[in-house]
Amino acid sequence: MTRPSAIPPPLFRFGAATFALWIAAWAPAAADPIQIFFSAVPLQQEAPDQDRVGGLVFRGGLTLSSSDRRFGGWSDLRVDADGKSVLMLSDIGRWLRLGLGYDGQGRLSSIESAETGPLIGKDRQPLATFSNDSEGLARAEDGGWIVSFENGHRLWRYPLASPPFSLPPVDMPTPPGLGDASFNDGIEALTALGDGRFLALTEGLYDATGANVGWVGGAGGFAPLAYVAAPGFKPTAAALLPDGDVVVLERRFSLFGGFAARLARVQGGAPVAGARLTGAEIARLQQPFIIDNFEGIDARTGPLGETLLYVVSDDNFSVFQRTLLLMFALAAPDR
Repeated sequence: MTRPSAIPPPLFRFGAATFALWIAAWAPAAADPIQIFFSAVPLQQEAPDQDRVGGLVFRGGLTLSSSDRRFGGWSDLRVDADGKSVLMLSDIGRWLRLGLGYDGQGRLSSIESAETGPLIGKDRQPLATFSNDSEGLARAEDGGWIVSFENGHRLWRYPLASPPFSLPPVDMPTPPGLGDASFNDGIEALTALGDGRFLALTEGLYDATGANVGWVGGAGGFAPLAYVAAPGFKPTAAALLPDGDVVVLERRFSLFGGFAARLARVQGGAPVAGARLTGAEIARLQQPFIIDNFEGIDARTGPLGETLLYVVSDDNFSVFQRTLLLMFALAAPDR
């Protein structure tokens, strides 16, 4: 019987190593389980039965923590339509997916599952420090994701993948003037508008009138607009409401007053090129209500047809701050 020719060992080892490296380079980034601790929090510590602030009705809240160093810095979130899971982004280029649990009254009450993974770059590797400050998250029409980054300002489009952000991104058009923002003052608020366009608002780049610089657009390019926040506040997140309006989350911080948050409603048809957006206030969260560094917001329709809002705080990996995940319902107009 004729024996097959043997591959010389050195060549075989080289070929196997090359093949392994090729596989590693093309394999999607893995999702890892992560242990999360949670406990319920009231809207107001001194009045635990309080459930109303401005035009919001409190529907439960959790403080989240973990001994895992990958946990923290959550800067935006998107909730599934059924409310069963939420996807968050962090300041260090990581994502976190949580399974959410609700009690018999439909109040947010528990974390059922948790997994995390890295956002990868165009080289298919996890993003390097100083280029991984992911801040805004918007869902693309094809199921993928648009992510805004500070400290290397840019918009990247990630294709639909499982786990998320495990396939290389592509560049979105750079909004004109974005490069004028300082390293920590870029696009903080980002949302899809439901018609193929996106609204992007900077945290600390201002026009000549003192309004925050923003843009509206998409794959074909972006056109500038302006957003007028309340005095002392800056936009940190935005979300499309079920009725087509946009809710903008604004944050204020002072050494003596600490954090405060404001939710404002922008009419759905308002975000157009050259517009000057001013939102109608829905509510303010400040002492004595529960408050921290709120940076992310999203909305969905609840089982009874109500509009539910979710907000998350960025703990900045600090022992002096918390990760809070709160849920509210928009109060009915006649209340």
